[in-house]
Amino acid sequence: MPDSPHEMIADQQEADWDLRVEHELHTKYATARRLSLELHDLVGNDGQFVVEMRHNVYTIRCSKEFDPNELRLKCQGPRRGLTWVMGPVSTCN
Repeated sequence: MPDSPHEMIADQQEADWDLRVEHELHTKYATARRLSLELHDLVGNDGQFVVEMRHNVYTIRCSKEFDPNELRLKCQGPRRGLTWVMGPVSTCN
């Protein structure tokens, strides 16, 4: 039995989705936000996924197959498409 209404809604959504693919990724490779961004890139807009974290390991259940090594590499590398705003650069004369 779910502990809260939010868990009940999440359980119903998971039941409606076909989450047949399951992989694990250690949390040292990605923050939760970065993992979500990279998963969206890998599975596309039509893919559904659920991530749970326990004992420093993300368990990822997904509706589409993906390469867990590619996910790990994407999470470790620099994020494409982000612009980093830097302050003024000083130069030594």
